Amino acid sequence: MPDKTLQMLCKLMIDWESQARDLYLNFANLFSYDPKISEFWLQLSKDESGHIDVLTDILNKTPREKLLMELSNEKWNSLTRVEGLIKEASTKKIQTLNDAYEIAHQLETSEMNILLKMLVNEYLPDEEGYKFIFSDVTEHIEKLMKFGKEYTQSYRKLIHARSS
Repeated sequence: MPDKTLQMLCKLMIDWESQARDLYLNFANLFSYDPKISEFWLQLSKDESGHIDVLTDILNKTPREKLLMELSNEKWNSLTRVEGLIKEASTKKIQTLNDAYEIAHQLETSEMNILLKMLVNEYLPDEEGYKFIFSDVTEHIEKLMKFGKEYTQSYRKLIHARSS
């Protein structure tokens, strides 16, 4: 594991959010024959780009001495699981909409968003961080949950991805 600094955590998180963005773009492509489903994945991808921007702001706005301070082990305990989820997500063959949804659900309910909220809460100015945590992140997860209710698991299993 690399140095346990805020700077390294932000860089790892930016990498993970970039991989999630690219994954959702791929899902949009796999289901491009259905505009509504494709647009859903494009919107989640756009949200991930916003997460990348926020993490980049944290890197740019935080004084160097804080960036290089070592973080507690508590903040690093969940990194192995997140790395595993990202790796699994990027290598799994997507055959149905349910496959894509289950991967997204695992990522969005993982420690990745907990870490993102923690970083925003601790390192962004109050108003900006508050808006991001209680608006952007909440809406992002609500989109996924709403989609899961609209497209039930049994229905998602019937919708096949196009060949890539």
